[in-house]
Amino acid sequence: MGEKAMLDALDPFRRALRARAGEALPPAWQAAAEAATRAAADTAQLVPARGRAARMGTLGHGPPDAGAVSLALILTAVGITLR
Repeated sequence: MGEKAMLDALDPFRRALRARAGEALPPAWQAAAEAATRAAADTAQLVPARGRAARMGTLGHGPPDAGAVSLALILTAVGITLR
């Protein structure tokens, strides 16, 4: 998962933020960070195919990708700072 899974969280953030381009930044960012958080949680459904987690095979299915979750937390923290 790794890099790809982080993109799985970043892309929904980017799309949601872009969709709210006419809004004030703090609420738009918060909505986009929520989209990233949901997407990060969805990585739990993925089976790792690359990186260290790939060695786990189907045993790696279940927990969300740590990189995606970390990215979502960072984006959320930035949104809190923008308020």
